[in-house]
Amino acid sequence: VHSHLAKMYTDNDECFPAEAYSEDNKVVGALKSLGMSHFQLSLKMLTERASSVAKLSTEEAMQRSKQILLYLSHISISIYGSFIMLPGHDQLAEIRSSLQNIPFIPASQCPQDLSLPWFKSAHLFQSPKNVFSYKHQSLVFTQAPVVMLFGGDDQSAIDIGLEKLGIERRGPSYIMVTDHLVCLVRHVQQNSLHGNDCQMLDTCCPTIYHYLKQGMSQIGDFFKQVSDLLKGRPFIWQSNHFLTVDQIVLDTVDSEVADAHPYLCHLSAENKGCESLFITLGVTKLHASRSVYILKNIYRDYKENALPEKYIKFVFSIAMKFSYELSAHSELIYLPDENGVMWPASQLAYKESVDLPALSNREIFARHFKEGTHWLHPMFSGSLASSLGIPSALNSILNKMDDQNFLTSTEYGQCEDLCDRLNSILRKYPHDESIFKEFIQNADDAGATEIVFILDHRKFSCEDGELFSNDPEWKTLRQCSSLLIYNNKLMSEEDIIGITKLGRGNKEFSSDVIGRFGIGFNVAYHVTDCPMFVSYGQGAVPENFCVLDPAGLYAPGHHQRSLRGRRFEMNPLRNQQFSKEFDPFYNTDLFHQMNNASGECFKDINTNFPNGCVLFRLPFTRSISPTMTGLRSGFKMLPGDMNELLNSLLQRAEDLVLFLNNIKSISAFEIQADG
Repeated sequence: VHSHLAKMYTDNDECFPAEAYSEDNKVVGALKSLGMSHFQLSLKMLTERASSVAKLSTEEAMQRSKQILLYLSHISISIYGSFIMLPGHDQLAEIRSSLQNIPFIPASQCPQDLSLPWFKSAHLFQSPKNVFSYKHQSLVFTQAPVVMLFGGDDQSAIDIGLEKLGIERRGPSYIMVTDHLVCLVRHVQQNSLHGNDCQMLDTCCPTIYHYLKQGMSQIGDFFKQVSDLLKGRPFIWQSNHFLTVDQIVLDTVDSEVADAHPYLCHLSAENKGCESLFITLGVTKLHASRSVYILKNIYRDYKENALPEKYIKFVFSIAMKFSYELSAHSELIYLPDENGVMWPASQLAYKESVDLPALSNREIFARHFKEGTHWLHPMFSGSLASSLGIPSALNSILNKMDDQNFLTSTEYGQCEDLCDRLNSILRKYPHDESIFKEFIQNADDAGATEIVFILDHRKFSCEDGELFSNDPEWKTLRQCSSLLIYNNKLMSEEDIIGITKLGRGNKEFSSDVIGRFGIGFNVAYHVTDCPMFVSYGQGAVPENFCVLDPAGLYAPGHHQRSLRGRRFEMNPLRNQQFSKEFDPFYNTDLFHQMNNASGECFKDINTNFPNGCVLFRLPFTRSISPTMTGLRSGFKMLPGDMNELLNSLLQRAEDLVLFLNNIKSISAFEIQADG
């Protein structure tokens, strides 16, 4: 009997002729002529041998599995002397089909020195249709079983057997590979790495990226699914960490700028070969708006603690590279003082001024140097400080003295009354469905996938101890019916600033900002004298509460301020103390009811708002004011008028969605006074 056949059986199977017969060539020849298998097994016998694997001890099962694969490799090789018949394609297809569902292929187990997640099954042996080649192990080991590597001199022949079963040719789907990457990312985020974890990730992550890169041009719409699965996640493995696209910068001559882990890193040499993939998924060159975001993150991480020297150099290099762009946004940036502590640029002064010695020798000035002046780090030159909007020592002191009434200065220059400017804008915008279209387009530009308009008739009290409980105008505002506008995208810092700019938006500062607000936003003044919004971060945690009040009627504390509006940056630790302040905006129960009613709105409530959201509230102030305010060109919008406009919008919603890039759902609801 041929050795490959013999090794698939044991004496207990009672399939071999007795020794006296097997040694007699005439007897063996007679047995062959009677149908004894000697070089090939029938399909029935082969499937029986494969099925027997699961019944054996592990050691015996491994040996039999190996012999079956070796047998499969031999029947596909033409051997001189014709002692193995070469089966045709139909025969091979029949063999493959018969073995597909039989669990006889051993699956690789998680190495002992690895703590990464590994696909677990109750059974060591898997069927060919469920298992992937060990060559694809890096792509799927958390999602599916992988063939165990037998090793030794027989491995190449075993690979041929696996090929004949179709295992070697079958690759995982791109979605499975992406799910595998996401699984690894989650594990690293939640656990410490041990043993050979980093070495495994060094090996498998580049393999994953190359595989996905190959699929970019092949899978069409499926690649959007890949992009959605990775969006917002730190999936780029470098320097023993997973990094987000915002932490990676494409290679640039400014090597020092891009070397401040974890805030910013070059795309590594290992990942450079997949640059096109990372660009598609959001990696860009370093630009000014990203720099603002990075500086703010450094400030939040270190607060009153001094920065390490490498981060001071990093901040300096960013300031040098983007001094011109950052100068227009000094209210957004943070820079180090002489002790390396980060401060808002507006609270810093340049110390090495020619005025400093003279000022220091005068008592009235010297006192102010001891009262909280933060001096810019000496690495920054005077010209750089000036370009960033950092005042000299003299200007800093004069500003302080002005604040404390030592001397008086007034703003001087040509200007236009804010209400007059808004009236001019409102005259150009009709008070019809255009009101909705502006908010829809802003949300679509931002990348939001849904927008909801809610006519809200509820009235809200203002209890003692609440944030603005002593403002009578604010109490009146909470009693108004209002239009709520929701979209599922966080409003960025640039847009919170940009929404206050009249005459232009903030588009030139960032290529991907949240809501491209410009002149069009001002159609809100057809509805209200006092638009407001709350920007919520991930998990629907309120981060910014902003009120615009150009006529100076309602915003808390408007009497004491030249800018008629207020912005409150919310401390997550104190949100519960003033939770009722946000009742007119966010209501989990109502949003769940709306989601259950339509299924197309507030979908992110089920995933805890991974991309944040924003809620505008436009109170119908003209329903309570007997006369028009300074916004005399604004329409006197009442709840009944808004109801008619919303009904008209719903009739056209499906057509509107066809012309949008990101918005997939436009919804409208009405909340009665009793909720």
